[in-house]
Amino acid sequence: MQKKTWGILAVILIIAAAVFLLNPGRTSENPETDSAGNTAAESEQNGNRGNELVIEIDPGHGGVQPGACAEYNGTEVMEKDLNLKIAQYMKEALEQYPGTTVYLTRDGDQDVDLEDRVAKAENDKADLLVSVHNNADGKIAGYDNGCTVLTAKGDYKPSYARTEQELACCILAELENLGIENQGILLRTSENNSRYDNGSLSDYYSIVKNSLLSDIPGIIIEHAFIDDPEDYENFLSTDEKLKQLGEADARAIAKYYRLGNEKNELKDIEEKILLISDPEGKNNKHYTQNYF
Repeated sequence: MQKKTWGILAVILIIAAAVFLLNPGRTSENPETDSAGNTAAESEQNGNRGNELVIEIDPGHGGVQPGACAEYNGTEVMEKDLNLKIAQYMKEALEQYPGTTVYLTRDGDQDVDLEDRVAKAENDKADLLVSVHNNADGKIAGYDNGCTVLTAKGDYKPSYARTEQELACCILAELENLGIENQGILLRTSENNSRYDNGSLSDYYSIVKNSLLSDIPGIIIEHAFIDDPEDYENFLSTDEKLKQLGEADARAIAKYYRLGNEKNELKDIEEKILLISDPEGKNNKHYTQNYF
């Protein structure tokens, strides 16, 4: 009887050891992961909340705010129209991923105040706000073609800025794959001495600043220059090309947040950073930063 008891105990111990090895749970060497294979820290950083993600897409301008304009073959092209189409294509692509809910701040040619765009994202309980734009030549940046993504500087709520900048790297990589020149990440400080409650200069752009204040990562994508003939012809001149932009944005978001079977394969990316601190662009700072 005693030998039989010891034999049973031995079998139980062997089974328990096998179960532990197959599913060790939370240990210092094997941190708990979610269903997508992310550690708890990765899941929190990437906004992967049980594979449920709410995204607010903001088609820039609208109504009486045309945005950048240019004329091609006698037809005026307005940024607000391009932004809406790209946003709609992005929404359509993102909704193909399970557990992803997507809202638009406008679904037609409506006027929407900047503050109302972030407020809608907050009301929709968005995990991310992406504002869709196209650029035009100006004096502050020093370039007149290509794509850039505007994010928070990182002096206030730095974890949000890090998320925004890492997502920006993913977006820039996908747009660059379409042939658009990658102009990097753009940061801009307040020019009226507006400050966050920790005393640091606030971010200049309303979407970026108010998203941060609402605890939502918020970025602005400038896809291409509407007034650069080459950019316009190659990337903005047809609905099919606008669809490619929207799908590239969606693919980048899916990779960063690991939606569906997507994975972010970017490693040790050295991204260009442009910091603007005055309206004339006379004190711009150029540097690079590594991500992932």
